[in-house]
Amino acid sequence: MKRVLSLVLCLLLISGGLTAGAYSNFEEYIYSTAGESVPAPQTYAPVKVIYGYEDTDRVFSAPKDADTDESGNLYILDSGNNRIVVYDSDLTFKSVLPAPSVDGEQFSLNDCTGIFIRGNEIYLANKLGGEIYVMDMSGAGKRVLRFKPLAVVDKSFVFRPSRLTVDEAGIIQVQAEGCYNGLITLDAEGNMIGYYSANTIRASLSVIAAQFWRKIFSDEQQNNIKQIIPVEYSSLTMGSDGFIYTTTKRTEDSTLEIKKLNPYGNNILGYDDSDSSVKIGNGNYGDLRVFHTQGQDKDTTFEDIYVDSEGFVFALDTTRGRIFEYDQNSNLIAVFGGIGDQYGTFSLPAAICGSGGRIYVLDSTKNSLTAFEANDYVRDIHKSLLLDDECDYEQAMIYWEKVYSQNSNYSLALSGLGKAAYEKGDLKLAMQYFERADDRVNYDIAYTAYRTEFIRDNFEWIGTVILVLAAGVWALVIYKRRKGKK
Repeated sequence: MKRVLSLVLCLLLISGGLTAGAYSNFEEYIYSTAGESVPAPQTYAPVKVIYGYEDTDRVFSAPKDADTDESGNLYILDSGNNRIVVYDSDLTFKSVLPAPSVDGEQFSLNDCTGIFIRGNEIYLANKLGGEIYVMDMSGAGKRVLRFKPLAVVDKSFVFRPSRLTVDEAGIIQVQAEGCYNGLITLDAEGNMIGYYSANTIRASLSVIAAQFWRKIFSDEQQNNIKQIIPVEYSSLTMGSDGFIYTTTKRTEDSTLEIKKLNPYGNNILGYDDSDSSVKIGNGNYGDLRVFHTQGQDKDTTFEDIYVDSEGFVFALDTTRGRIFEYDQNSNLIAVFGGIGDQYGTFSLPAAICGSGGRIYVLDSTKNSLTAFEANDYVRDIHKSLLLDDECDYEQAMIYWEKVYSQNSNYSLALSGLGKAAYEKGDLKLAMQYFERADDRVNYDIAYTAYRTEFIRDNFEWIGTVILVLAAGVWALVIYKRRKGKK
């Protein structure tokens, strides 16, 4: 039996090594100012794939989620194996945390779908059991939180926590399956505090039509109309800034699938809402085009979200296995990953997290975790954007020029160079960059400054021309008056 097991492990290792040598042929892209996808340089490269068997006796089995602690250690919720597998920041194996017990009650991790680490505690969302487990960092069970709803909760509602976050005060935000009222807020004992930030119903054509027919149809006919209810969240995370970030699988008008929520539950993730056309940066996240194949719409489906320490947002799309990266103004920075069998692609990506500049993507079908690292190109974009946020446009120009040399169609680079030119006083050049970037706001600012400067610098002859024209008009008026008296 041992020989058979050894042979199987050897074959797996060999196959894993072959897979690692076959790099993904997925070509990265970005969207132009017209909303069309165009080729882009590579941004993130896969550097390592782990399957669990390398240092333990079992391959991962239907892993559901992963998170990192303050030291960069990675905790993989290996649900199918009823355990948590721990790696350090270099993905070197550290330990296995088996399912513990509390007061004689055995935890079961088989039905857990979410993991979140706060300080020295590990929180686990047991969806099927409707409970939240709390462990210490050594794997010992500490307590079980059972949902204690408020009176406003419908009695038919079944608490099925999928993902969760915990703040420094121990307040828990839960994304629960079938909850359309937003996130569920719990205290440290599992008592419900209330609902938090439900998705709003946007006035799409289907919503307007449904509302129209409800005014005409009878009660029986209305019952056959599709109910208009907010879309439930698909995941959530907490950024280093303390704000809650959420994803929604899909929305009625395919916009605002990613949000950053303030304490009042309002979305404060910046985006340009002045233009409703299909383009980047206006709240339309993921792929901008919906593809129709085999009689079905193939739109982006966001399953999970991660925010790094600098505030860059990574959203995981399960439809095409891609990761979309955005800044705090919803500008698209990178698209990487993909569905496939090559190194760096996925079958069914289930979760995303990261630490120390690395991005980790968990695949629940391949039973693997893939680590990605940023290259110099995307690091220069990050540096440029952070310097732009500090209004240090001249320093940012150094990095924008590097980015522009590799991708001359990148609108963010064009806007960044335009800001640097504006700062230097070269308004004509700034206008050219802003026009190419379709940056209408900054173009108007540069144009207004250019017009003001032009009038100021040429005021003497402009004034003379105006006086001459005024004198000519006045002379013409006098002439016509005198001619009319004759």
